[in-house]
Amino acid sequence: MSAPVVLITGCSGNGIGYHLGLAFQRAGCRVFVSARNMDKLEKSGFPSGVRLVKLDVVDSASVQSAVAQVEEEAGHIDILVNNAGQGCVGPLAEVEMSRAKQTFDTNVFGLLNVTQAVSKGMIARRKGKIINISSIVSFVPTPWAGIYCATKAAVTSLSDVLRMELRGFGIDVVCVFPGAIQSSIGLANASSFRLDPASAYSPLADKIAARGSWSQHPRSTPASDLAQQIVQAALQTPSTGYLTAGYRSTRAWLSYYLPHWAKDYFWGRQFGIEQVGKP
Repeated sequence: MSAPVVLITGCSGNGIGYHLGLAFQRAGCRVFVSARNMDKLEKSGFPSGVRLVKLDVVDSASVQSAVAQVEEEAGHIDILVNNAGQGCVGPLAEVEMSRAKQTFDTNVFGLLNVTQAVSKGMIARRKGKIINISSIVSFVPTPWAGIYCATKAAVTSLSDVLRMELRGFGIDVVCVFPGAIQSSIGLANASSFRLDPASAYSPLADKIAARGSWSQHPRSTPASDLAQQIVQAALQTPSTGYLTAGYRSTRAWLSYYLPHWAKDYFWGRQFGIEQVGKP
């Protein structure tokens, strides 16, 4: 059998996308990694044999060009991994709408943009697999990351519907719910956070900033470990619809079934919610 052809989005840096590229190659797949910034992608240090593709998920022309490039070179795409994403930290009552829109464009509409482009070939072949990277915060939203949580909830919902709508064409859809994973995105979220000194939440600036790097705990799961689990799920038959993995993921699943007041207390107290409105 020919090696499965894999296209992965969001692969610059040393995060989940980078380790997915390595893990799929080790599993014998023909791997195409992509990112909007080719300089960063080239500096990531992928080994020989992994093909680099310029792909900006929010640019339809870029998506179409990248998918056409992969299909022309490899003939088809067997597995799509929608990994591209970005964070957004800040109180919902004050977060800039431009940042909120940018996060939705990347995490939600970008994912759908790539899925629509790749699924055409999969539908024609009556075969394929789509892996969408969601998050545990899609079902247990946390303070100070409401926009990011909402985008991941949308990814989960889109995945559930795609699973039903594409099943008849022989296409499997797997939604992944990472917990706390060691990657560069958490540090980037924290470093990019700014709170207006006049903000009603200014006494909690440190708590809000800490939410950006909350996933970067000493016990956080290495991105390479998560990547290996995703590759196993992607290559197994029959597919699992959901994959939950990583530090804090079990806690999140269990807390999902708590009454809302218990969830508010359990998750809110970790980020200083009880201090909101206090002098």
